[in-house]
Amino acid sequence: MRRLGPRLLRGAFLSALLVAFFGSVALGMELQELERLAARGSAPAQFDLGLRYETGDGVPKDEVKAAALFRKS
Repeated sequence: MRRLGPRLLRGAFLSALLVAFFGSVALGMELQELERLAARGSAPAQFDLGLRYETGDGVPKDEVKAAALFRKS
């Protein structure tokens, strides 16, 4: 088995950090956009936001909020 060098490991680690950071920033921006659209009455945004609240995907799990959003959509 081939051993990975320290430079390669350091590069892989930094890449993973960047993906984790920018992925979470993109998720936050997407969530803000969903919330904005849902507040304006977009049925698809309300449904998607409801799914997030139902599963706790990027937001605290809240089945009451999820149900309200599903009803609105």
